[in-house]
Order: sequence, then structure tokens, then C-alpha cells
Amino acid sequence: MPRFWVKAPALTAKAFFGEDDGHGHESDGHGDHENYDQTTLRRAIVDGIDPAGEPLDEAMPRWSMSEADLNDLITYLQQ
Repeated sequence: MPRFWVKAPALTAKAFFGEDDGHGHESDGHGDHENYDQTTLRRAIVDGIDPAGEPLDEAMPRWSMSEADLNDLITYLQQ
């Protein structure tokens, strides 16, 4: 299937850090893993690794940014 048909999951605080299904998992398209916390979200952004330690899809970009910018981004995503 062409990638342009794939719908990206929500980039919201609830989707990353919020309510789960009672087993530590979101049912919003972010995969079958525990919710993110600051450490695991940082690892996903920089290294492309999800909270379960699995690599994110190869289409997911990996970002290189200053610690201050990364901290600001995570703070923003938590709101």
C-alpha cells in the first residue's frame, strides 16, 4: 500500500501520555506498547525507538536538536 494512504495517529498529550486501555496501552494507532513518558518520548524523537524498545517505522524521522529545544518540544507535547 502506498504510504500516502497511511493515516498518522494523533499527536496529542492524551495520545502520548494519557488514558490507556487499563493495560498501559493506547488504542489510538500509536502501536501496541505502553504510553510514552518524557524519557521514552525523547528516545522516540531522537533514536526512533518506541516505549517497548522496538524501532519505529522507517518513515518516522529521527531528529537532532539541542537539549533545550528537545525539552521545549516535550513540554509542548505534554500540554
